[in-house]
Amino acid sequence: MPWNPELLHVDGPKGAVPATLFVPRDAEPGAPLVLLGHGAHTSKDDVTMQVLARALARGVNAGVATLDCPGHGDRRPAGLDDAGFDALVQANMTDPAVFDQLATEWPLVAAAARAHDTRLTGPTGYAGFSMGS
Repeated sequence: MPWNPELLHVDGPKGAVPATLFVPRDAEPGAPLVLLGHGAHTSKDDVTMQVLARALARGVNAGVATLDCPGHGDRRPAGLDDAGFDALVQANMTDPAVFDQLATEWPLVAAAARAHDTRLTGPTGYAGFSMGS
């Protein structure tokens, strides 16, 4: 039976970082943590990301954390049409400042996930798709 992700409260260098955490109900202490990066034009709430996160959490018996990259999902600027969104995504994928921001945010999300569920004391892994890889 599917379960809903838990919201993580993460303060990043440029404000709140929208993030979620999936943890199997039967996770044991020492469970690993997988950071799952979404592709361009999607978000942490994309149906495919939700299915992958749940499958990884169950299949590996791990916590799986996702975040919205800058300009995506909950970080998409209000009122931005599809053409503007596409331009923003393209610009962000080549902007070193965005790379630096994400390099700072992912460890913050990992720390928030581990603080949220103390069973997540195992190794950390990363999986990403498209822009998230």
